Amino acid sequence: MGQYPQPAPPPGYYPQPAPAPPPCYAVTSTPLRGAARGAALGAVGGAIGGNAGKGAAIGAGVGGVAGIARRASARRSGACY
Repeated sequence: MGQYPQPAPPPGYYPQPAPAPPPCYAVTSTPLRGAARGAALGAVGGAIGGNAGKGAAIGAGVGGVAGIARRASARRSGACY
């Protein structure tokens, strides 16, 4: 079977525009949510190590930075605006 080219669209036809990406706040979590998650995980790890407060503080910092990086990466790739 041979391949045939697609027929040309009718005159005056315009293809549908691509849908706009969603806003970044709808795609990624906020830095505060990332910090809260990091603090919770850090507190668990710190409790195992013997210092839950220090683990929570470190986890909050890491979680907040990770959330910011995640949102920046999504914005840069065009997944959101």
